Amino acid sequence: MEFVDMEHTPKNIMIRSVKTGKKDKGKKRRELERIIEEYHIKPTLYELVFGKK
Repeated sequence: MEFVDMEHTPKNIMIRSVKTGKKDKGKKRRELERIIEEYHIKPTLYELVFGKK
């Protein structure tokens, strides 16, 4: 893992997650898709993982 000081990259955010193996049957994905549509955003990570919406 590499971290760049906020002084040099104030817009970068580090994201970490832990895969638990629990299934939510798409609930979190639907919630994320609702937020994406509501705010008219195109999150790169979402597009890389799930393809273009």
